[in-house]
Amino acid sequence: MAASLSQSKCSCLTQRSQRGAQRMVVRPVPFSSSTSRTRSVQVFAKGKGRRMQAPMMPGGGQMVRPPVPEVDPDNQEFCIFTRTTQGTYQNWVFVSLVKGGGPANAMVKSLESEWGRKLYGRTLISNIGSSVYKDRDAIVKGLKNQVKNSIAQSGGAPQAKIMEPLLNQPTSSFQFAFKIRDQTRPADFQKADGLTIIPKEAEVMQLPLDKFKQFFSPESLGSMLGGGSSS
Repeated sequence: MAASLSQSKCSCLTQRSQRGAQRMVVRPVPFSSSTSRTRSVQVFAKGKGRRMQAPMMPGGGQMVRPPVPEVDPDNQEFCIFTRTTQGTYQNWVFVSLVKGGGPANAMVKSLESEWGRKLYGRTLISNIGSSVYKDRDAIVKGLKNQVKNSIAQSGGAPQAKIMEPLLNQPTSSFQFAFKIRDQTRPADFQKADGLTIIPKEAEVMQLPLDKFKQFFSPESLGSMLGGGSSS
């Protein structure tokens, strides 16, 4: 009887130990609004605009469909998106994939802990936001050029003209967002899910800024889109 009770007690202790071990497994928390106090979006719209190539026409028609870039094992990569808040087409559009430099890599690494997210989350948004707004004109110009080229190449097909309303919107109406590329799912870099919205430029300027010369790799966002680099 005593042996039976002892075995039962050991069994309970083993189960508790296993449950405790399971609770100790901590998965990294993705960078989003819950960690940065900035609004986050999931998929902005079902159907059209859901899988935006750089960029891609919803419904099958596409402007550019590049191959999936290889993952850079040494650097964090950031997926940049934009949308206009005016007009009839307001879906998020993927516009660029940029690599981070040493400061960006260190900052993203720090986000793996709750303490690091509280300390550096806003700084990361500030650095990315500052880079985006510096090249804002070139980003929007490059996007509009790609939309125009797609419409021209399609002969004005209705499917290709879905994004045409973007052409009439002022640069000031464009909003930006980003996400850190999930290197375990490299093909998902163009999906508009898990985005962290970049605040307005005036708000970004009030956030803490890490004074490093090269937060991103040397290529500017604007030049990667063919819109020229703003200085």
